Amino acid sequence: MVVGPMQHHPKPVPKPHDPRQASMTPEELSARFEAVLSQPMDDLATELAEYEAAYEVLTEALQDRV
Repeated sequence: MVVGPMQHHPKPVPKPHDPRQASMTPEELSARFEAVLSQPMDDLATELAEYEAAYEVLTEALQDRV
């Protein structure tokens, strides 16, 4: 097997981390949900935008975004 020079990756390589450590604490998640959902919902478009923002918070909490 011939090994050539290392090539540069165009995308950043994820940093290893302890998978047992949560990226967001339950308190942080609750605070972010409260901040997003505490805004007044005057119409359906505003309500949709707030639910989408809450969904993003949940997605971030469930994925490793390091």
